[in-house]
Amino acid sequence: MNIKQILVLPHIKVHNANAWSSPYTAGFPSVCAFGGAVHALQRKYNEKGLDDLEITGFGVISHKFNMRAYRENTYSDLSIISAANPLDKNGNRPSFVPEIKCGMEISLLCELGKNNYDSEVLNEMASCLVNGNFRIASGDVQPTVKPYIVNLDTENVEDNAFNKYIVQRLMPGYALIERRELMIESMKQGNDALDALLEHIAVNAEPTINSDKIEINRSRKERGWLVPISTGYAAVSSLDKAINQRDTDTPHCFAESMVTLGEFKMLHRFQNISSLLWHGIYDENNGTYCYSQHIEEDDDDDIDLCML
Repeated sequence: MNIKQILVLPHIKVHNANAWSSPYTAGFPSVCAFGGAVHALQRKYNEKGLDDLEITGFGVISHKFNMRAYRENTYSDLSIISAANPLDKNGNRPSFVPEIKCGMEISLLCELGKNNYDSEVLNEMASCLVNGNFRIASGDVQPTVKPYIVNLDTENVEDNAFNKYIVQRLMPGYALIERRELMIESMKQGNDALDALLEHIAVNAEPTINSDKIEINRSRKERGWLVPISTGYAAVSSLDKAINQRDTDTPHCFAESMVTLGEFKMLHRFQNISSLLWHGIYDENNGTYCYSQHIEEDDDDDIDLCML
């Protein structure tokens, strides 16, 4: 039996969040954005006197998502709905940088490093922190439902407490999980990373004639709500000093986003908390930092295989 204390932040409403999930994908915010929000929450706890509190993993559940985009008809491309940037101090309009925003309602599951924290203290403090000056994916957090803590067994295949305190309270909701194994399988058959990604998210349209009417049948290679997700960063240069870097004392390197496949899966299909949690993995040899749900299975080859 391995009991974990989980801090649940239910039904968080986020306004004007950044929908650029990576430099080349738009949609649900990056896993890194939620990892950063959870880390910021931990630091706020530490500043309030809980120096030993550590959030070792997190889960993301989506309840509502609305991207600020416009489509004239079913076959049109999506267009970004963007507001103009504010005037500068001289009254001039700054250079236009396309920004795509979204509104969402999510729940965050925070895995605590220890199990001996006072539940009432953490609940009240979390409510004050999240409903105060707090942001997720650059979006403003609006007042939310009161957080709560639950003890769950990560080794129990069918944890009744998980069903009672997570599934029943947070349904309807879709958990974001990792599906890198689909890309690994595709790349082992000779595809590169981009082809492997597009192979699983492409929608194939096939016209058929039925009673003198043309019908369009759409299908995908895999069943499920598969999406590209950004899960971390990979260094593309060695550590060194950079011109005009903000922190003059810390070595700097350039990095690019790591993108793989994810899936939104209905919460009632899960029976245990361990299949929902993301954990940060730092690989000094390869210069990568990414969030994954397969810590025990990760090795260097897997990370190279399944990321753009």
